Amino acid sequence: MEIESEVTPATVQENTSQEKAKEKPAEKYRETVQEILKTLKGKLLLRRKLLKISQRKRRRKRRRRKRKSIKTKMRKSQKKTIRKNLLSLQSLMKRRRKRILSLPHLLQILVVLFLQLRLNLVCKRKKSKPKVPKKPKKSKEEKIREKELRRKEKQELREKKREERRKKKEEEKLRKRELKALKKLEEKKERRSYSRGDNGTNGDKHKHDGESGDDSHDENGKKRSKRRSKNDLDGRDYKCTFCPKTYLSYPALYTHMKTKHQSGTDNNQLLLNSGRGRGRPKKNAGRVTTIAPESDDYFKTLDKGGGPTDPLYFFNEIVQKFFINKNSNIKKEIEVKQESPAAPEEKKAANSAQNSDVKEEVTANDKNSKSQENTEEQQKILNDHNHLSKEGEHSDVKEEVEESKSESQAKSQNKDLYDSSKNSNFKADFKQFSFKSYTDVKDHPFYEILSKKSLFSNKEGEVPKEVKEEQAEERPENDASKDIEMDEQEKQAKSEPKPKDEAIHDASMEDNIEVKSERRENTTPNEDEGEKIKEEPQNEENLFRKKRYDQVLEDYQKLTFNQKQELSCDEVCGIYLREISQKVNAKFYKTLLKFMILYRECCNEYGWQKIVESNKLLANEKIKVDIPVSSIPSTHKNALQQQQMIIIADIAKKSRDGKEDFCKVNSAESMPEVCNEFVTIFLEQREDFMDRGDAIDLTLNFCSWLYKKGHTCIKNTIKNYS
Repeated sequence: MEIESEVTPATVQENTSQEKAKEKPAEKYRETVQEILKTLKGKLLLRRKLLKISQRKRRRKRRRRKRKSIKTKMRKSQKKTIRKNLLSLQSLMKRRRKRILSLPHLLQILVVLFLQLRLNLVCKRKKSKPKVPKKPKKSKEEKIREKELRRKEKQELREKKREERRKKKEEEKLRKRELKALKKLEEKKERRSYSRGDNGTNGDKHKHDGESGDDSHDENGKKRSKRRSKNDLDGRDYKCTFCPKTYLSYPALYTHMKTKHQSGTDNNQLLLNSGRGRGRPKKNAGRVTTIAPESDDYFKTLDKGGGPTDPLYFFNEIVQKFFINKNSNIKKEIEVKQESPAAPEEKKAANSAQNSDVKEEVTANDKNSKSQENTEEQQKILNDHNHLSKEGEHSDVKEEVEESKSESQAKSQNKDLYDSSKNSNFKADFKQFSFKSYTDVKDHPFYEILSKKSLFSNKEGEVPKEVKEEQAEERPENDASKDIEMDEQEKQAKSEPKPKDEAIHDASMEDNIEVKSERRENTTPNEDEGEKIKEEPQNEENLFRKKRYDQVLEDYQKLTFNQKQELSCDEVCGIYLREISQKVNAKFYKTLLKFMILYRECCNEYGWQKIVESNKLLANEKIKVDIPVSSIPSTHKNALQQQQMIIIADIAKKSRDGKEDFCKVNSAESMPEVCNEFVTIFLEQREDFMDRGDAIDLTLNFCSWLYKKGHTCIKNTIKNYS
């Protein structure tokens, strides 16, 4: 029996899977081919669409161009026809103005007007704007994204603003801290300067800062420039000629002179107009700038600068004028006075009256004193003190008294002199008193000092030839002495051959102008030059080479403070003349030497009196320390005066018994104290000897020189400056 195989579902599935596996490669191939065809069709369709779109665009462009061309042609033709019609109508209207218009003519006119309006409309027609394609609508997601972006941008802006505010606040805090630190440093500096004892000008500045407070700095933190006080004299080298004010620059002085002193002296107008209506004036605008006499540039002006000049130039001329020729005229005056018998009687009466007044004062002061010995000593001391004060007030005659032609005129003059002596204490003595008498020029104490310091030992005291020629030119034309001197000079020039020394002297003077700028401390003479000088000592050019290296001034610079205090007044004056003679021309040196001689005589007159006054102050201070005022009883009030007079008596005896000048014995410590007497009393009684303005400037310069060089501790204090 045959066993039939049963058909199960598992077997069916296996068969189908086998069949499918056989059919798979053909199906896959078909599917791929179909996909490829689809893609190709899609691409072809896209190309066709793109071609159609491009063709449409081209067609549209062509149509637009055609339309535009047609419109333009139409417009041109219309314009032409309209213009023709208008011209024809205008011509018709001109012809038929007087005639009545018919209907056809009226219609023609209306047509013309219509065409004219159309022409205007055509001309004013605007071009059509191109249509903007509409934006595609956004989806919700895109809108949400845009909102988020906007929010982020706003947040970033807010954060940036916050950061900027924070930075500004931090910068302001830093600035405030820096300002506080600067203020603290300034306060410390001010305290230190105040503790060290600076000048009063700094104190005034500190007060001003304290009052200002927080306003001492600008908004940017920079320190404000403070205004300079008028008490600061540093750099104020420009001085007014009419008042004691000084300025830092010439323009400031110019405006001051123009506003305050426009009339000048004696209502004479100043020459300040420099050709400009406003602004800074020109240099050298018709006047010379005035420099303060205390400055180093005082001798560098055009009217003073030059040199070197010999310190003995003009010495013979000035000494003969002041001391030798003057005394002969004064002796004649004294002889005339002795002839009048009334004069000595009046003089005795005046002296007796003075002595009686002194005795009355002494007795009044000494009523309470018990012993008579104290009264006698006081009387002697007071007489000595009065004698000194009389000698201190002596001064010279203003002008030489003309010789009396008759005895009657002489008597009348003498009576006037003695009557004036009653009003003033010492004017009668002053009229008889003159400078100290010298028989010869070499007897003057300046001669020995200046001869050692002269540049030319062979030509001591001679006047330079240039100055002689200037003096001869300044004389009037009718002066006979001028012609005589010129003739003598011409004769000497013809008879004597010109020496070579004159040319050498002129050349050396020009060379020495350059020498002033050199500093002798850094320069030393060459060995070759020294050998030449030894070989030819008589040559004047070699002498000037020697004087470049001035040994006198070099030795003076090496002196110590104590050695300078040991120098006498005459020696100090000689060094001053030697130093300034190298900077000054010969013409101005004459006024300087005249000033120095007059100032020496003033010191001889008033110097002892100044020492007495200074010692009197010292005596007062000593007495106050030794004896307190509260412990002095009423019966011994004059004990202080007795001690003062005993201290002063020693100085009085030295000044009377020594018979020596003040400038020979004493140092230059008290020379600046005489400046006020020199300007007010001494020069007023000797107006013809020297100009007062030059004397004031030279006293200021001399006193400042003494202070700078260390000869005195006293600064110049001229009270009556104007």
